[in-house]
Amino acid sequence: MQRCDLLALLKTVVTEQQRLAPEHPILVEVKPVAQTMPVLVDTERITQVFTAYLTNALASSPMKAPVAVQVTIEEGITRVSVHNEGPGIPLEEQKHLWERSYRSKGSAVQQELDLSLGFHLYLCRAFIEQHGGHVGVQSTPNNGATFWFTLSLAPCA
Repeated sequence: MQRCDLLALLKTVVTEQQRLAPEHPILVEVKPVAQTMPVLVDTERITQVFTAYLTNALASSPMKAPVAVQVTIEEGITRVSVHNEGPGIPLEEQKHLWERSYRSKGSAVQQELDLSLGFHLYLCRAFIEQHGGHVGVQSTPNNGATFWFTLSLAPCA
């Protein structure tokens, strides 16, 4: 665990994902406007969470549809939300998304070693919970999906 700037980590991942998927704009909004967001985290694990959330959103979005990332702070807690305009996730499936071996309906196994979306989300949940945070999803069919997580801001140095 080390003290770092959550916004700097996010910007690095957004830049890389934008390079890999230039057909999808990634819009980042920070409320309130902040220059930095100090957190005490394992930077590699939080980078993995950002990457998984953005990769999932970009894959779920229609071509040229933007992915929206919103970062908010309230009472010492930062909340990062990643929204896509994809088909959404049925309520019944939302209950299982964070399970280790969950595969959404309609997902085909490409190869024997193919990892399901559930495994990536399972790891995201584990990483965030190890940092004292929480994860969640909000979605309705045909209205996209928003995956989010929370982390505590680091105390002033």
